[in-house]
Amino acid sequence: MRASRHAADWLESTPVFTAAAFDEVIGQARKVTDLKRPPSFGPLSRIDGNGGRVRFLVHTPVAWQRVYYLESMVYGDGFVDQEAGEIVADMGSGEFF
Repeated sequence: MRASRHAADWLESTPVFTAAAFDEVIGQARKVTDLKRPPSFGPLSRIDGNGGRVRFLVHTPVAWQRVYYLESMVYGDGFVDQEAGEIVADMGSGEFF
């Protein structure tokens, strides 16, 4: 159940790759708490001997609306795993499905 909830959040998420896109999302919110404006907006990546990691901002309008870092790990055998990272803007309740 928990994994399917996270998968639904990620499927409904929209990447936020620019300061203008971030400002638009924040400007449309009814309320914003815990706002931490990121220093940069492009995706960050790291490659090591076992695969790599990509980290980028996404906006999720469902359940708990927020802007947060989505972390995608790609392993040497091709397996991909994702997890939610740091929240940079919490906007309370979003759309429920």
